[in-house]
Amino acid sequence: MSSHACNGKYARLIVFDMDSTLIDAETIDELAKAAGVGDEVAEITRRAMNGEMDYGEALRKRVALLRGLSVERAIEAVDQIQYNPGAKELVDRVRSLGYR
Repeated sequence: MSSHACNGKYARLIVFDMDSTLIDAETIDELAKAAGVGDEVAEITRRAMNGEMDYGEALRKRVALLRGLSVERAIEAVDQIQYNPGAKELVDRVRSLGYR
């Protein structure tokens, strides 16, 4: 957490890694399952994690596989993702302290 002066005011912003930190899933994996390309996305992720593929290239390939996934289906998939224990309370608390 950090506060920095910006035009004489303090900006209060907090940034978290979300996937497998605040939530119990990897969002792109859940979207890929909803699009019917879960195995393909998992294989690209595996290759990138093993250093067989550049991360940027892997991200582009995984996102390209999501083409055609409807907004409605994506929302349904994301709505199924659960917070990790204590994550919602943490977010609520930092918001109550004025962070965005």
